[in-house]
Amino acid sequence: MGRRSRPTVHRRRLGAELRALRQAAGLTQEAAAVEAGVHFTTIGRIESAQTGAAEETIVTLLDIYGVAEEDPKRDLILRLSRERSMRGWWQSYEGSLNPGYAEFIALESAAAEVQTFQPLVVPGLFQTSAYARAVIGATAVDDSPETVEPLVQVRMGRQAALVQPHGPVVTTVVHEAALRANTVPPGVMRSQLDRLMEIAELPNATFQVLPMAAPAHPGLTGAFQLLRFEAGPGMDVALVELLTTSIYVDAVPEVERYALAFQRIREMALTAEATQDLLHRVKKEIAP
Repeated sequence: MGRRSRPTVHRRRLGAELRALRQAAGLTQEAAAVEAGVHFTTIGRIESAQTGAAEETIVTLLDIYGVAEEDPKRDLILRLSRERSMRGWWQSYEGSLNPGYAEFIALESAAAEVQTFQPLVVPGLFQTSAYARAVIGATAVDDSPETVEPLVQVRMGRQAALVQPHGPVVTTVVHEAALRANTVPPGVMRSQLDRLMEIAELPNATFQVLPMAAPAHPGLTGAFQLLRFEAGPGMDVALVELLTTSIYVDAVPEVERYALAFQRIREMALTAEATQDLLHRVKKEIAP
């Protein structure tokens, strides 16, 4: 399956805001296009985030929709238009990142909430560098060792969001099997468990374990991630990562199914306190 390009969060929000303004002005897409002097399909493509728009076009649309110079909404729209072309820190690694991963980091960096279920490994936001190096090296089946280190650096860079003043709320559930499998050397796993214990001290992060004794659950189909945004449910995205690509789901009914699945998995998981007890027990069981 080939990679499918996804619009950035800025472009998606820009389209949603412009659509709301057009509808509030009582205009159809065709009528707005005529007044703006653009092709009749252009408005639809901007609103669906299939394409960007020059700032001149955005200003024209704001005037047509009656958004005054002093209206804060006008400033928001123009800021979104400019931010969509700004480079993120991860783009300095663009030679090492495939487009799908770069798009994911752009979305993750802008999310207000990140929810992850992972049955096989500790998620990237919580990994130590040694754990990340072992996992990335194992999954990069056709890459040379030189390609691993930049990806480790990117993974560590993503973790800066955990300590930022306005970083996302991160909620993660990992199956107990991920903590007991021989995925990484014992010493690496012990350090990783220490890291997971430290996560409990972060005000915006929650880590829970789905125990071996848990009954059948929605996560049996595999790992997934939910990225939620301040702009509302219509902007939220679910992500399923595969070996060579990622599948993004942004249709509201489907995203809500993933949200319900995550809620049910959390209900079956150990509490944060019980998770800490389990982490201590697992660490003691691992030979030094």
